[in-house]
Amino acid sequence: MQVYGEPDDKPIVVYTIVPQIHSASFYYRLQVPILTAVDLGLPIRACIDTMDAATKQEDRVRAFCESDVTILYQPISDEAVANVRAMQSFIPSKRDEVWKWPPSIVIETDDNLFNVSPLNQAYRGLGTRDLEGNEVPIGHEIGIVSNGDKKILWRDGHKGFNIGKNRHTLSTYRNLLSMADAVCCSTQPVADAVLKETTPRRIQVFPNMVRLDHYEQVDLADDPYTIKILWQGGIAHYEDWFPLRQALGNITKQYPEVHWIIWGAQFPWVQETIPPHRFTFKSWCDYREYKLRLAMIGHDISLAPLSSHVFNDCRSAIKFYEASVLKKPAATLAQNTAAYKREIIDGETALLFNDPKDFEEKLSLLIEDTKERKRLAANAKDWVSENRDARKMVPEIVAFWQSLREDRKREQPHVSDEHWKEIEEQAAREAAEQEGTDATLQPVDASVG
Repeated sequence: MQVYGEPDDKPIVVYTIVPQIHSASFYYRLQVPILTAVDLGLPIRACIDTMDAATKQEDRVRAFCESDVTILYQPISDEAVANVRAMQSFIPSKRDEVWKWPPSIVIETDDNLFNVSPLNQAYRGLGTRDLEGNEVPIGHEIGIVSNGDKKILWRDGHKGFNIGKNRHTLSTYRNLLSMADAVCCSTQPVADAVLKETTPRRIQVFPNMVRLDHYEQVDLADDPYTIKILWQGGIAHYEDWFPLRQALGNITKQYPEVHWIIWGAQFPWVQETIPPHRFTFKSWCDYREYKLRLAMIGHDISLAPLSSHVFNDCRSAIKFYEASVLKKPAATLAQNTAAYKREIIDGETALLFNDPKDFEEKLSLLIEDTKERKRLAANAKDWVSENRDARKMVPEIVAFWQSLREDRKREQPHVSDEHWKEIEEQAAREAAEQEGTDATLQPVDASVG
């Protein structure tokens, strides 16, 4: 476990779990706000549990129980329900002449887990609905139609996909969302998705934020003869990327100066559409390397296609933020959906496209007009710095954590000092009686002669 922050008179003690190998979501929803609060000198002490084997389980439980705020990223399991329920059964206790309340539980989420796309590998353990949000009946299958051919993606009862089990798993998440003191979401559509399923005690939207100083400001040499275009994403983004295949081929033929950077999933159709010498493929990496590798690409244009459906509409505009915070920011061409539609000022901070034809026309504009490309990128950097800089946004989040503690004191008042003294005395008597009982017990020889 890693402990951050210097103790002051009354710091907020925060506990959270960030595995050593983690995704971008743990970074954005947990590490960025917590570490930024520490860096700003706000009244916070943080314990980030990396789940390393060297940490004793009793130390982990103690850190969990003794925190003021415990932040959990999308917890799902019967065990998590049991742990939170046990935590909420604690009563305010007096320790070292100071009253201590059980921790406030905050659940962080940046996805609509109730409507995971069948094209996402997480569907194996969470999938219960189709792309329109309709429940898939037990015993059925779900797939897609591609080029007129039907392809089965998941069949209930086969290869680890179990709709009944997934429904139970989601029920634990639904229970946790309603049990928590607060649910914090990355976008309003995520909050709306939560509210369709359950009624949290409190729900708050805090957008994903960036730390500009977490991205190396590498001063890369310009290549006046090449325009680098970056697309990044995993196999779950097949549905976003595939419709643009013809436009990619047209752009490649029309502009010999274009070089594609494909980072993440390598789909066969990309290799069929773009000659090998015209693109560079980068395999996915541990997220701890990601920001440095991104800063070293030196791309001119960042692509952010995103098809519209109930799961994708909850996504945030992270690709737009990240393209904008580099030493030489890249101009973003994003699909006119989800957070890109809500946050990008079309023609001022980036360009938005509606269909493949529109994509090809606007990408051509960015390739041909260097001045416009740089203007959009500079404007985007200014917008992100003003509206998504963690150093400007985190004080509000810490104030929210503090308000949870004040609410807890009002909602769960402690007993009188006299009553507490009686409780301690009773506990001491019971402990002494138990010790006496244990002393009278004799060991039994269970050996076989």
